[in-house]
Amino acid sequence: MERNNIRQDRSGHSPAERDSTTDHNSKILPVPSDLDEQLWEFSERIEEIRRDLLAMQRRYNELRKAPESMRVDSLGEPTTPEQATERVLTALVGADARLAETTDTLAHARRSSSRLALTDAAAEQREQLLDEAERRQRPHHSR
Repeated sequence: MERNNIRQDRSGHSPAERDSTTDHNSKILPVPSDLDEQLWEFSERIEEIRRDLLAMQRRYNELRKAPESMRVDSLGEPTTPEQATERVLTALVGADARLAETTDTLAHARRSSSRLALTDAAAEQREQLLDEAERRQRPHHSR
């Protein structure tokens, strides 16, 4: 199954939809593999943002090579186009570094999350609670 698709159970609901439709007094545990997949998806989204930041850095580098084509407004502290461009690039590089740290942290989390699973008894109880919730949500037909 592709990592970008949200998985659905036999009722056709995603984990978030399914769990939100249950009775709040019943504890339907989330499936650890679903949570692990969400961590993977978070990491993928962060990597996509990092690629976008890299593209933005390239664009600002293009501007840096043509300072004669830029000007700055007179608002705030006096600066030059070169200084303003350099500040933007420094901030983008810093943002990318922090996102890389976040990706590494999520990788550490995934090393443990991928090892988790419900016990057979907990999985069976979860299925029973989901079945009960599904029955409660079906429309009742009266004769």
